Amino acid sequence: MCAAEIKQALMVYHPECANPSYLDEVIGYVTRRLGQLDQWNVRAIPLSEHSTACLLFTEEPLDLIVVVGGDLTTRCVLESLAQANQKIPVGLVPMGNDTLLAGKLGIRPCHEREDVESAMQIIAAGNVSPMDLGRINGRYFTIDAVIGNIPPVVLTPESTINRNFGVIGHLMPFVKSVGQRSMFARVLIESEGFYRLASSIFITNARGVGPTTGSGIKELSDGLLYLCMVNPLSLSDYGRLAYRFGAWYVSGVVSGDAPLLIKEVRQVRIETDREAPVMVDGEIWGTTPCDIDVVPGAVNILIPVPQPEPESGEEAQSDEEPLPSASD
Repeated sequence: MCAAEIKQALMVYHPECANPSYLDEVIGYVTRRLGQLDQWNVRAIPLSEHSTACLLFTEEPLDLIVVVGGDLTTRCVLESLAQANQKIPVGLVPMGNDTLLAGKLGIRPCHEREDVESAMQIIAAGNVSPMDLGRINGRYFTIDAVIGNIPPVVLTPESTINRNFGVIGHLMPFVKSVGQRSMFARVLIESEGFYRLASSIFITNARGVGPTTGSGIKELSDGLLYLCMVNPLSLSDYGRLAYRFGAWYVSGVVSGDAPLLIKEVRQVRIETDREAPVMVDGEIWGTTPCDIDVVPGAVNILIPVPQPEPESGEEAQSDEEPLPSASD
C-alpha cells in the first residue's frame, strides 16, 4: 500500500481525565476502531502540564485530531488550530468532570465503553461542521470568558450537562461571591457604550452554556457571542440564583429567573474600576481590561449526524451493529 493512502491521526489526551487503566483502555480502543474504519496511522500525545502552551500542529500533515479529555484539553487543541489557521477536523471523546462543549454538541461523556463507541461512531460518520471561537486579548476560548465569581453554569445549567461533582464544584465561586463588592464596569459594544455595576460578567460562545438555553452547533456557528452581566443586590437575588441551579440539579429542569442583562455581541471591550481576574474556559488567564471578539468558523469539529424524524405511524428502526468488544 502506498504511504499516501495512509491517513494521519493525532490523539491528544489529558493524563488525569480518568484513572490510568481506563484511560489506557480508551486510548487503545480509539486506536483500534480507527484501524477498523480505514488505514490510519495514529499517534497519541499527552496534554502538556502547561495547558496554555500552544501545540501548533505544523510538524506533520494531519487528517484528523481526536481529543480524549474535557473542555480544557479541547480548548488547547482548538486554540492551537485557530492560531495556526488550520481546519483539521476534530473529534471528541469527552472524559473528565468538565465536558460542557461535548454536551452542547450532543456527545455523551465517555464514562462507559458504550459511550466511547458512540463517540467513535460520530467520528466515523465524518459530519464536519465549522465552529466559532471567542477571542479575548488574543486568547481563544470555546465556552466562555468570565470576569467575577459566578460561573455561567450556575445561572443557566442544561439537562445535557452531567450533574456530577465537577458541576457542583462550580458552586464554590458562587458561594464565595456572596457579600463581595460589585465591579463598576464600562462596556463598549461597537458604537454603543454604557456603565453598569456587576458581580460577574461573562461572554459565552452559546446561550445554552450562558444566559439562556439554546441548540447545539447552530449557536456555536452563528457568528455571535452572548454578553451577560449579573448583579445580585440582595439575599433574595442570590436565593433566586441558587433556586435556579438547585431545581436543575435535582430535576434536570431549568426554571426561575435571574437578575441578568443579556446582549448579543460580535465585539466588545470591558473595563472595570479595579483590576479583575479573567477566567478563560475555567482557567485564570489575565486581567481586565478585555477586548473580546468572535472568530466565525475558526475551527472544524465533528458532530452527530442529524436524525430524520420518523413518519407518523412508523416506528424508528435501528440498524446499528453490535458493539465490538474492547478485547478484540
